[in-house]
Amino acid sequence: MIHMRQTWQDQAIALPRLDDDFSPIVGLERDADAVSLEAVPVPTLRRWMADAAIDVDGPDTKLCAAYLMGDLSFAVVQTFAALALRGHWVVGADMDAVHVCPRFVQWTEDGENGVSQAFDLTLTPDALAFAPSLSPYAFAKTVEGLFHPLVGDMTHLSKLSNTAFHRLVGDSIAYAFLTHGRALDREQEGMDAAMSILREPGTKLTNRKVRFDHITLPEAPEIGQWLRVRGGCCRAYTRPGKPDYCTTCVLRDDASRTDRFRNYLRRTYLRADNHTSR
Repeated sequence: MIHMRQTWQDQAIALPRLDDDFSPIVGLERDADAVSLEAVPVPTLRRWMADAAIDVDGPDTKLCAAYLMGDLSFAVVQTFAALALRGHWVVGADMDAVHVCPRFVQWTEDGENGVSQAFDLTLTPDALAFAPSLSPYAFAKTVEGLFHPLVGDMTHLSKLSNTAFHRLVGDSIAYAFLTHGRALDREQEGMDAAMSILREPGTKLTNRKVRFDHITLPEAPEIGQWLRVRGGCCRAYTRPGKPDYCTTCVLRDDASRTDRFRNYLRRTYLRADNHTSR
């Protein structure tokens, strides 16, 4: 167990990996292959964009870019969220504060399998500043600043708007605080923090469409879970051969979102031997 009085550096390298192999490995000593988040060379960025949709046949550039921003932003902000809920809230970052290094992860889900890109992080101690409590504006502006050069380059390469990219970063913030809050049994605190950050005026991450819905099963009301509803779109509905909105997509209507999430809860938590007699 990590002690609350440990430095953020100590805590960073000992953070739990909630998504198994997809969660970033966090280090303080830079790998030779790591690239500064704020200075990704364009050829490298093109390769990462292509690799972001490696399992999709014939994806367009916008889909690749949206997938990459989702993967990269979640790797970064889930690390910041995990540190925040342990008493270290990021309030500033200098150039070269975050370096990233891609790798590939094999996955299996619902009878399907494939390979997807994930990212590990190196944090530069002297380039990051933390405070013991949340400043929504400072948190949002720090994250916004870290992704500013990347958003500009990806907007140019993909023609997807910078607003779309900022919404994807905001979605990552909401999901990161939800998942790490849940892991610490402080789910409401995590959601409150995310909403404070994303409702804070004056930043490019401000988004009032993001929200959390608590969904339960009608046949088993004790089974329920908070769901992050996106304020942006990863463009999964444009996948050739598999056009469909994600469960949490801002473009999906509430009724179908609830139905899909209830089916997930049934598959994951409902056991016939526990409920057939009720």
